[in-house]
Amino acid sequence: MQIYALDDKKALIIAHVAQKQSDYLCPECGGKVRVRKGKHRTPHFFHLSHNKHCLQSGKSAVHLAVQNHLLDVLPAGEVVLECRFGKINRIADVVWMPRRLVFEVQCSSITAEEVQARNRDYAREGFQVAWILHDQRFNRRRVTAAEEC
Repeated sequence: MQIYALDDKKALIIAHVAQKQSDYLCPECGGKVRVRKGKHRTPHFFHLSHNKHCLQSGKSAVHLAVQNHLLDVLPAGEVVLECRFGKINRIADVVWMPRRLVFEVQCSSITAEEVQARNRDYAREGFQVAWILHDQRFNRRRVTAAEEC
């Protein structure tokens, strides 16, 4: 479920304030998205043309709730959601700019190699990474390769 998009000024907009029938852009793939919302529907954006390579639309409600929680608890004006790092071709879930700290919310499986690659890429940009691992997949009796990194 995608709750963030970019407006015509490339500013991040949340689904519950977006206007129906207006075009927005996906912050990951740049594709056109529109908002769905209603009395019995959680506001969210959908791609006008399906893009199987875009990870934005596949984010779970838990993933989005963690992002929103970080936005609520970190100092206002210091946090960027879905922050694009063009030089390393990455989009960070949450960035606390003054602390140069990236929060990666991980609810799905991930390889140790990908964890190391993200850590290395963000370090090249001068950022440290804090990983938030969902308990349904991680933090179990048996440690995954990704958790050992």
